[in-house]
Amino acid sequence: MLKALAQDIAEGEPGILLERELGELVEKAARLLRTRNKADLTPLARRPEIERARHLLQERFDQPVRLEELTQASGMSKFHLLRLFRDLVGKTPHAYQMHLRIARARELLDRGVRSVDVAFMCGFTDQSHFSRCFKEIVGYTPGNFARFA
Repeated sequence: MLKALAQDIAEGEPGILLERELGELVEKAARLLRTRNKADLTPLARRPEIERARHLLQERFDQPVRLEELTQASGMSKFHLLRLFRDLVGKTPHAYQMHLRIARARELLDRGVRSVDVAFMCGFTDQSHFSRCFKEIVGYTPGNFARFA
């Protein structure tokens, strides 16, 4: 189905036909995902190596964690760890740690803690770095988020 859609796009088929083909492709993919046996995912979803790396990042979310520390905790090579972590968790270890920091920052901002204090409590080197990361992940600056909370 995907090859047929790509060929029709290349041949300049009308948009209405392309939309229909794309819709059919998405429906088929959704059906396959719904019927897929969840037990097939279990062995990968709870890999102890990745869980150890995640645990380390959660414990030290506010501190720099070097890739070498993650490889030691997981017992994997750095390339294998990065690939498997991204595949199973959905983001790289660094992005995962940033999301942990921002989640904690949101909690603190909700409690009325000043943005500058939140930045340092969550392990950011300065407030501008915190503001950039926060806006990238949340969509608002920390100040706007605090006003709306």
